[in-house]
Amino acid sequence: MRLSLIYGFWTILWLVYFVNNFFSGFVIAKYIGVYGAHLYRNISIIPFYFYIAITYLRFIKKFDLRSYSWFTGTVWLTTSMIIDYFVWRIIFNYPHDYLIDQYKIWHGSIYSLQLLALFLAVPIMRKHRRKFKRDPLINLFQKGKLY
Repeated sequence: MRLSLIYGFWTILWLVYFVNNFFSGFVIAKYIGVYGAHLYRNISIIPFYFYIAITYLRFIKKFDLRSYSWFTGTVWLTTSMIIDYFVWRIIFNYPHDYLIDQYKIWHGSIYSLQLLALFLAVPIMRKHRRKFKRDPLINLFQKGKLY
């Protein structure tokens, strides 16, 4: 296990997350509203997290490295939260209260669900991949085919 691999895959995750936020905020929000765009942005990214988790696990296996799946999920989660806050607060000047409200699931925000999926993607896919080697869902993520 190498931190450079963990952060390398996280960088890909975060870039897609960032593009997804801009796409949903500037394109999707015009058609389905701000809350609909929020739902779209937080739900549509979750399958990508699982795809990157499978790719990460395949890469780790290919080079016979140990995968510390819970550690990887923790690093991805904490790094995402820190960088997200920094980027949205410092660069785009969003208010602190608005950013904290994104974690309040009882107010209808599902950003916490997205972060939970990010945290659990590697452990779930590691366990699922070991248990079901010929699973059609794994094949769909890896090869784009169900068989």
